[in-house]
Amino acid sequence: GNTRKVATRAASEFVQVAVDAWSVTDGTVLGARFAGVESQLFQFSLAPYLAYLWFLGREETGTPPASKAGATFLLLFVAATIPAGIASKKVYGDILANVDLLHGASESLLTVSNFLFALGFAYALSSPEPLREGLSPSTPPRAFPVRTLGLLVGVAGAATGATALAVSALGGPGALLGGVLHVEPANALSLPTWAVHVSSVAEWSLAMRLAWDYGDTSGNQAWKGVTWGMVPSLGSAFAACTFHLFYNAPSINALVPLQALLTLSGNCTLAFAAWRVNREGARLEARRAAEEEASALSLAPAAAAATTENDESHGTFDETAFAVKVGLGAAAGAVVVKYGELLLGETLFMPSYPAALASLILPTTAWTVYVTTRSREGEKGFWESLSMERVKEFGVAGTLSYVITELIFWAVAFPLAVAWYRVAEGSWLDLSETGDKAKLLGAGAVFINGVRALVPLRLAAALALAPTVQRALGAAGVEQEGDDDGEGSGKGDSVKDTPQ
Repeated sequence: GNTRKVATRAASEFVQVAVDAWSVTDGTVLGARFAGVESQLFQFSLAPYLAYLWFLGREETGTPPASKAGATFLLLFVAATIPAGIASKKVYGDILANVDLLHGASESLLTVSNFLFALGFAYALSSPEPLREGLSPSTPPRAFPVRTLGLLVGVAGAATGATALAVSALGGPGALLGGVLHVEPANALSLPTWAVHVSSVAEWSLAMRLAWDYGDTSGNQAWKGVTWGMVPSLGSAFAACTFHLFYNAPSINALVPLQALLTLSGNCTLAFAAWRVNREGARLEARRAAEEEASALSLAPAAAAATTENDESHGTFDETAFAVKVGLGAAAGAVVVKYGELLLGETLFMPSYPAALASLILPTTAWTVYVTTRSREGEKGFWESLSMERVKEFGVAGTLSYVITELIFWAVAFPLAVAWYRVAEGSWLDLSETGDKAKLLGAGAVFINGVRALVPLRLAAALALAPTVQRALGAAGVEQEGDDDGEGSGKGDSVKDTPQ
């Protein structure tokens, strides 16, 4: 009856308000047609993230407990941004990014999440030997180290607070440099809020490197795929920071839908990567169980010794020093960003999409390349051994994997590029106009160079897909080349035949 109608109307209004909490594009450059699209993308990203958490929590995956706690803690951050966004619009009449107190408070939960995620891998890597051959790490002293988190917050807060007070006491940043600094707008992020953002990005970046190393140390090489899965999320983080760097300028607020799209993409790639880790972990556990059964009780003393060694080894990891370094690094980074950008004159007060996209793409690409190309002494780096020859080593499966990868890439890349042009420019290209023809040439050159730069990623995706295709072909009774364990027959030394 009437009670149900009232309840339904109230629920509908609440959902609408919650959706609006994430929106920044209403009535601005995107226009009414795209208003609130970022809210929908953020909502859609929750389902793949829950799938990611499910695979991450499986015992066969072997996720370090603190990392698992950190990934789960992110849900609290997501929940906190809803009331914070609602309050910023209802109370302050502005978007969350422009209400510093609510913005910094809610974003601090993301810092906690990323810190725990990185800390878990740091715990596990402090005792490498017992983790080899697929053995899961033992539980560290605390999966949720409250004291260490308190130290992180205390160090970063004290450092940024002391700096802010000192700058204010000396007459402000302009007085310190004789008026060289540009005057900050009212919506500029405070030092603590910048520290939160710097810390979150640094922790996520560190976790990418640690997850890559964990793939080598644990024996489950699929963990390296988690590093690749984290790349879109790193891009999302830089998209948010870039928006703040340009003082949340409405003229480039298409960065927020782009951030939401990268978040959705990142959650999907993380879910896929966690599934691969879980599947490989189950295979390693089954192989280990079979080996132990074949060896009867002969491995029991060794297993006991490994457990003892692993339990004692956590004493070698100085979590206090880890928290202090992250806290001081976040504070120093906040000072550099907040006051350093004021030295650039009018640059950041004249926002443009080329500058904004460069601020997003360059650091994301540079860090990804660094993490994935590091190699141990005497070994070839990942990119050195990456080539079409490695794909061909899988025979029919490799070729089919590459074809599938290319079809998916082009099916996504071209419509995405066209859609992004429409979002950024606010209109479609009109080839009857001379100016739009020139824009087409410029945009086409950027697009071609962009897809060429992504060739290594496409090859990496094909190589990651090849074992799955190989097993599927084998199950279907298709005769193929390659070795028995689905990893290809060669060592990937050649760097020839790279596609363009």
